[in-house]
Amino acid sequence: MDEQQVELNSVKRAITNTPQNLNQIWQSYPVLWQQLSWNQSQLRLWLRALPDIQITNSTSEDPQYHIQQDNSGNDLGDTIASIVTALGKPMPIALLKKKMPPGTMVTDPMIQAAVKSHPKLQLKGPLISAIQ
Repeated sequence: MDEQQVELNSVKRAITNTPQNLNQIWQSYPVLWQQLSWNQSQLRLWLRALPDIQITNSTSEDPQYHIQQDNSGNDLGDTIASIVTALGKPMPIALLKKKMPPGTMVTDPMIQAAVKSHPKLQLKGPLISAIQ
């Protein structure tokens, strides 16, 4: 996962935690929008395409966006956090891959990106640990 995808994921997390207007989102991540060469219309389109998105005042110039959290645990970071927390100690990526739910296919870079973007996980050398 590249740096821009990690940043887009942090935008999604931000609007999952707190509803935000288009202008708030636009002003909070100016470097990202510049890197992507996006204008506000493209941001609006991307936000509308997100799954579980709730839009308030959708016809206004500054609609409010919020992602309804589904608590299904399908997020890779949440899955990793539950595995690491259950073990109770840091674990290497190789062991984590063996403990993933059946049918879950992940690569080392996918795991590393999920850990870096998850607020309750950290990567210390080759080990993944939960932040207390």
